[in-house]
Amino acid sequence: MRKYKVLGNDKDFTDGTIEFDYEPLDPSFASVFFRWQNAGENECFYFRTGRAGNPTAEDAVQYAPFLSGIMIWDMLGHFQGNASFKKQEWNHVKLVVSGAQMRAYVNSESRPTLAVPRLEGNVTNGRIGFAGEAIIANLIIKPKDQWKIAVRG
Repeated sequence: MRKYKVLGNDKDFTDGTIEFDYEPLDPSFASVFFRWQNAGENECFYFRTGRAGNPTAEDAVQYAPFLSGIMIWDMLGHFQGNASFKKQEWNHVKLVVSGAQMRAYVNSESRPTLAVPRLEGNVTNGRIGFAGEAIIANLIIKPKDQWKIAVRG
């Protein structure tokens, strides 16, 4: 059974940026969830940590939602790709979520590691969470509404 760490009940996320430093320790998978309603309904971006450091791995990262308790990773092979990340070292991750789209940046600010033109989950808002053995630091969550305030001010 997977253990999840979900951020507090008062942290509702719809659109915006989730940014953090990440040191994977898990030999298999480490995940970040957004729009988390529960373990059966959420959006998920995850690392296959066994692929860390392999420049030819075409499935090092993947997006797949949980729908009615089932993760449909095997139906979304087109939402996986290579990522330049290393195990037991710090990596910088930024997920940009806007409506039905997501761009994931792993150790890159200029070019997305993975672009998802249409998120497939059943949820439009929820909490943010993590699973798998990893150290997460410098977590910054910027809801889209904050961008509007920052631009006006």
